[in-house]
Amino acid sequence: IEDREGLPITLAILYMELGRRLGLDIEGVGLPGHFVVRVNSTAEKGELVDVFEGGEIINEEAARAMIVSANSGRFDEEFLKAQPKKEIIKRMLRNLLNLARDDEDMQSMLRYVETMIAIDEDLMQERWLRAVLRYQTGRITEAMADADYLLEKSPEGFDLRRIHEFRNFLETVKPSE
Repeated sequence: IEDREGLPITLAILYMELGRRLGLDIEGVGLPGHFVVRVNSTAEKGELVDVFEGGEIINEEAARAMIVSANSGRFDEEFLKAQPKKEIIKRMLRNLLNLARDDEDMQSMLRYVETMIAIDEDLMQERWLRAVLRYQTGRITEAMADADYLLEKSPEGFDLRRIHEFRNFLETVKPSE
């Protein structure tokens, strides 16, 4: 914390846990592109605190401006709501996944995606990514299982033809047993 290193979400989790141990009501708030906390006290809405910026208090106007700036010029009240712990963990894993992607570290990417799916099996984009990563890391049978899952579930917004082609391709590169 003193070195100001780490992801804002990681620092926020530390802040929330420390606050919990001190008997404070602190919750995570996932602004687009930035994670802050809300310290609830006697104030109706609580105060937003940017722990990454040294505990700077963010007033409602500034929070709205942050949302509009990062959300294509649109304000959405949803971004000011507290996030459940499961969503915070998934967001942190997405941040780690993006860092691993930047480093082209497929093993770490696969580990983060697998953890996300273990937490929420309905993450279809992540399941597709896992299928591709499993293929790229030589885990063909497991990649086929993910492709089969996606074909069975037929998630909205997916090109099922492409998934089917991928599944057929995997069949051709699958080692003989």
